[in-house]
Amino acid sequence: MEEVKGMRDLLKGKDIVAYSDGASVNNQGPAGSGVAFFEKNGAKETYLCGAYHSFWKASNNYAEYFGLILAQTWLMICGVNNSSFKTDSKILFNHVHCNKPSDKKTTLFALKEIIINLFSNFEDPIQLSLVHCDLNQEADTLSKKAIEARQYRNLPLYKVCFPRFKIPSAAEISVPN
Repeated sequence: MEEVKGMRDLLKGKDIVAYSDGASVNNQGPAGSGVAFFEKNGAKETYLCGAYHSFWKASNNYAEYFGLILAQTWLMICGVNNSSFKTDSKILFNHVHCNKPSDKKTTLFALKEIIINLFSNFEDPIQLSLVHCDLNQEADTLSKKAIEARQYRNLPLYKVCFPRFKIPSAAEISVPN
């Protein structure tokens, strides 16, 4: 409960940009989703906090979709209804924003419906952008941290990361391929 209050205090009343990502070992192994929240001040974005969620087994696409759901859910819990979302997943972006089907997997279609329904809770129409993976490093690092939590069980399977904690760089996290 303390994490929710801390995140709410950091995010509420601000123009938030949520970067989401997902990762999976061998594309059906341990997986994780990460989200990094930034405050937008004009062209400048300042990191506020982030979160990750770990899965026992999932595809990379599932983790990508769930990363966006994680971002939307946290923003709703924190009472933020004006924000934009960024992903480096072309499949997710094309499926949700451009309404191009990704494939015939029922799971991804179900996740897309959840995402669309969650977007209805925000003031603006869907604000989902596709960004290069170099601009999504914080969310990528958090998704890999989630995998590490699942594989080695030395971290919580779900975590909120506040600024006082150092987010390790991708180079500091070893994830077997």
